[in-house]
Amino acid sequence: MSVYGIRIKDADGDAVILSSGIANIIDVGNDIMPDSLIDTNKYYLDRDLPGDSAIPIDNVACIMNAFRMNINIYSALYNDGGNYMMTNFIEDTVSNYTKDLTNGDMTYFVPGQCAKVSTANDWHLVCSIYPEIYWDKFSDTEVTDVKMFGAMRYLTYDVDDGLIDVYQLGSNGVNQLDYIIEMRRRVA
Repeated sequence: MSVYGIRIKDADGDAVILSSGIANIIDVGNDIMPDSLIDTNKYYLDRDLPGDSAIPIDNVACIMNAFRMNINIYSALYNDGGNYMMTNFIEDTVSNYTKDLTNGDMTYFVPGQCAKVSTANDWHLVCSIYPEIYWDKFSDTEVTDVKMFGAMRYLTYDVDDGLIDVYQLGSNGVNQLDYIIEMRRRVA
């Protein structure tokens, strides 16, 4: 606990210290995610931080919520010799991407054709679907802006390649984000 700052105490003796470590909200909003890649195969919603100089990442916080999202799957009823089973495949009529988590690069991904359900090599089974949102820091230690990533993540299975993470972006994935950006050690 800091010994510096303004100490405020109530009649019961409960106290709080106001110090430079308290964060200020510097940006709040609900915004639409882009529908395509930007900045040489990257994907994010960008918000500038105040001032012209870089700010240490430890002094910035970003809280996000996927406000509006879409799921694109192809569902088929499969008969394996008397037993019927509902299966979901990654939709091949929208743009799909994979992501290199080390540098943030997105690569266009071509899933198998959903029309060829009977041929296992030609489709990607969906095992899990969820919105994935986070502040994409790209290994930076200081920033002048906050780059927010938001997409629908599909964990898919391919008989040849195993598990593959596939993302659908913008109006095909996470369409809108709610966000709050906070910064400490800065007077608003």
